[in-house]
Parts: sequence; C-alpha cells; structure tokens
Amino acid sequence: MMLPYPSGQGPKSRLTLEEYEVVKLLRRSHVKPVLIMDRLRKDNPQTSMSVKYVYNQLEKMTKENMAGRTVIQHVMLNLQEIGYEYWYRSNEAGDTLTDLMFAAPISLKLLRLFSHVMLMDCTYKTNTYEMPLLEIVGITPVGYNFTIDVAFHVP
Repeated sequence: MMLPYPSGQGPKSRLTLEEYEVVKLLRRSHVKPVLIMDRLRKDNPQTSMSVKYVYNQLEKMTKENMAGRTVIQHVMLNLQEIGYEYWYRSNEAGDTLTDLMFAAPISLKLLRLFSHVMLMDCTYKTNTYEMPLLEIVGITPVGYNFTIDVAFHVP
C-alpha cells in the first residue's frame, strides 16, 4: 500500500494551533527538538511529522522573533529590554561591532558589595562565532560565586 504523502509531508505534517503553542512553550523552556517531537507524538500518535520539521519550525520561530534584525542587533535589544548594562565598541567606520560587554544589574550590586576577590577567565574560539569570551566572576565572603560581567571581542 502506498501512502499519499511521504513521511513528514502533507496535510498532517502541519502544526495545529495547539501544537504550535506546545512547541513555542517548550522552546522557551530550552527543551531539545527531539524531546519536543516526542511530546507531539505522545499528544497525537497519528502525527507524521519528522524531527526535521520541528527543527524547521524552531528556526522559523527564531526568525519571526528577530523581526529582521541581525543577531547582534537582537542581542543588544534584548539586553536593553531586560535592563542589563552594556557597553560596546565598533570599528572606525562604525558599521561593525568589535567588542560587547554586558552585566546584569544584580551583578553590579554584588560587585559593589564584594569587590575584593574576582576571577577573570578568557576562552578562545569556543562559541559559534569563534569570538574570545571573557567572563568576570566574583566571590562572596561565604564562598558563593556570581558572574559580574561577560565580554566578547571580534578578533
């Protein structure tokens, strides 16, 4: 017997509104796409969607969320919206970002209170954009660590 649509294609592979909301909720909770697909299959065993479709849907949601902005524009807008302090430098022409540094307001308060011990750690080429990452960490008198600041530099 031949199916009218190959696996993962056709009318049944489209997300219903309820499934879309489930995917959106799980995405916000940083659930892996494979587990999102597992949840969709548990909710609807008749679904013919593939994991690739879930990946594509997540990518589509990301692009919708960015609303035409570049990745760095989106990051800076999010930092501004959630109240982070951030500093940046650009090249001579002003069209390319060279450095970005940001800190949460609570981190700056903790830094003012506990500024005696700090640790700076720089990793190189370990993120998607192969940019050096500097993390500055503080330590409270009772031994708790807190991130003070994070900085990226474009080599």
